[in-house]
Amino acid sequence: QERGPLQDHCGIVGAFSSHEINFLNSGVKGLHQIQTRGHDGAGGFALALDGTPVLNHKGIGRVLDVFDGPFSEVNRLKSAQTWIFQTRYGTNGDPNLPEASIQPLVRPHAKTGDIFAVAHNGEFESSNRNGPVSDSVLFADRLAQSEGDSWEERITTTIGGEKGAYSLIIITPDGMFLVRDPKGIRPLSYGRSWDEQSGDSVWIAASETSALSVMGAVGLTEVLPGQLVHFGKDRDPKTVQIQAAEKSEVCIFENVYTGHSNSQAHLPRTEPDEINQASFTGEVRLRSGQVMAKEAPVATEDVDVVIGIPGTAITGGKGFAKELGLRYEQLITDVDPENDPRSFMMPNIEKIYAEVLKGFNFDREKLKGARVVLVDDSIVRNNVMRALVEYLTEVCGVASIDVRVLCPPIEDVCNRGLNTRTKSELIAGQIREASDDELTDAELTEAIRERLGVKSLAYLSLEGLKEAQTGDPRDERFCTMCMDKPTSSGLN
Repeated sequence: QERGPLQDHCGIVGAFSSHEINFLNSGVKGLHQIQTRGHDGAGGFALALDGTPVLNHKGIGRVLDVFDGPFSEVNRLKSAQTWIFQTRYGTNGDPNLPEASIQPLVRPHAKTGDIFAVAHNGEFESSNRNGPVSDSVLFADRLAQSEGDSWEERITTTIGGEKGAYSLIIITPDGMFLVRDPKGIRPLSYGRSWDEQSGDSVWIAASETSALSVMGAVGLTEVLPGQLVHFGKDRDPKTVQIQAAEKSEVCIFENVYTGHSNSQAHLPRTEPDEINQASFTGEVRLRSGQVMAKEAPVATEDVDVVIGIPGTAITGGKGFAKELGLRYEQLITDVDPENDPRSFMMPNIEKIYAEVLKGFNFDREKLKGARVVLVDDSIVRNNVMRALVEYLTEVCGVASIDVRVLCPPIEDVCNRGLNTRTKSELIAGQIREASDDELTDAELTEAIRERLGVKSLAYLSLEGLKEAQTGDPRDERFCTMCMDKPTSSGLN
């Protein structure tokens, strides 16, 4: 399972069939697969063929806490035509009333009385980002008041007034709708499975293809930027370009940090079935390690072992080591990777230090006296890396630590779904602000190295990250907002 220093985006799942189906257990399985995207809360909602609610359940916590064994057993045989699920990390909304923002968000339409539900991955632009009502709640409220003779018209009209990052699953009495913003910032795709009980196919959508795989979906299709896809009375989905596709701004951080290694990578694409030939996230991370080895190598005689931090940096660490002919060994492992992914993720970042140490096992015998290279996917707030460096030095007795980071410094806030709200939360942004933006990239890297107390520190350049993702170091189709100043790799 994946671990990392902050949570990013939300996980969404939806399903539609022309018949009523038992989808609760499958939906929860798919949602659990992508709960690394955030676990402030989770929920599910379902509508029968006649548009009446069959299930409406959500709560604070992880997926299997909300959909625990007793609940799933009692409700597993419930049948519905459309299903929708979400696991959330809140980028905004009142932290004292988190229940109000947990999705799916269920509303009656003001004029028709139709019950509908919304699950959102990303973040709508808002003039009051840290206000008491989340951006997703505001969107659901606007959709409830929307004009139009059909749900397609109402959704299209409401979306026309929105800006920001959004992949949406919306279910109504007319079926399931998928929508993606015109820049393609956040991922969304769907596939088809077979339901033995009804003898009919089921259309399944999710924000990561690994979730589609565990739910049995095949024939993957990507919702392209600006598209609306409607699954309704017609046997095949209807795709409409409701907004003109704009210059691609696919989130470059998606493949660095989120997503399972067996998910298709989130990359700029122009054809809906192109996703089936895409690299997997693990392949992108492997290439990141290989490019890192070229940009900031470590001499064989200066290192005993390379260690990738579980779990998003393991593949990249192996790529780095193999490229340089260095020994790789997993001397730091997850305590419980299957049942407790990202156990040190919490809104109170001051507690992360202790949780990091509880979340990892360390092979202290092999680490003692070793010269190690730590490879991580990113350094964001510096809580995780700081805890690791201190523990390895003071408790495990390593001789030296070199650090290699598989993306540029995260310097700026993101208003597109990442849970960073101020530069002061970010170690690179904090140092950059304190210098009044006077530091060079090399000086910034050196300042972070000094805070860590490690032998050397190097970040993958933005050009190197692009090369790992698409093969083109000058690819301009990505959003790099969080990496405010394009950063060259620096070795100190």
